[in-house]
Amino acid sequence: MQNGGWSTASTWDLGRAPNEGDLIVIPSGLLVSTGFGEYLYLRGPNVTIIVIGGTLSLGFGSYIDLDNGDGDRIEILSGGTLTGSAPILGIPTSGILFDSDLLNPISAYPPITGAAVIQNGILPIELASFEANLEGNNVKISWTTAAEINNDFFSIERSVDGKEWEVVGEVPGAGNSNTSIDYTFTDYDPVPGMLYYRLKQTD
Repeated sequence: MQNGGWSTASTWDLGRAPNEGDLIVIPSGLLVSTGFGEYLYLRGPNVTIIVIGGTLSLGFGSYIDLDNGDGDRIEILSGGTLTGSAPILGIPTSGILFDSDLLNPISAYPPITGAAVIQNGILPIELASFEANLEGNNVKISWTTAAEINNDFFSIERSVDGKEWEVVGEVPGAGNSNTSIDYTFTDYDPVPGMLYYRLKQTD
């Protein structure tokens, strides 16, 4: 991925602009911007989530149109920025169309690194939290799901640069659940230096 326009295919890892129903991730350190008066229509039957770890800059007169009440939302990570021309709920934005309950600045997501991500379809899990903590010479990874649909297992992946990833373990999922479930995995063989961890979910 490179810094670029929202509607420019080469900005995104799938080689297309985001659609309704995507999980749209803008990683830390990267900038995605819209053009003058650009209208981003993301309404539809599927949940659309925009996670901002870098910067989403809305051009003058541009806005994002999300569904009201079906779970569509914008989540701004620590260090993430949503910029525009008019403030809404203390977040600098540019005429975004959604109710206040759809704007959820949170810190529960892991740091976003690497290429920007678009994932198609309804999310099979609702991730409430994810964190990694050093415990002695080991790294304990903990996460909580709020809901799961046909979740077979999680793969825990590790990277030293945020680009190349390796699987370091697997944890069985709960299948189907509407209650909060806590998971843990310990990496007993971490390599020295800065490490990144992420989850991969398999139905």
